[in-house]
Amino acid sequence: MKFESVAGPQSYDCKGYNLGPASSCTMGWGKTGRYYLTLVARDRPVPDLTVSVNYTDYYN
Repeated sequence: MKFESVAGPQSYDCKGYNLGPASSCTMGWGKTGRYYLTLVARDRPVPDLTVSVNYTDYYN
């Protein structure tokens, strides 16, 4: 995932390291803007993929 630009193999702000079914990525700062998520299925198709986003507004 990358803030304000497309994420790539060597260019990201946050990367999930769990290669299993429950990979996660936590970014510790909440900036207003666009976040780009890049998904790569390397060895086989990924059936029933779910992407979830949680946001906490610490300022209000």
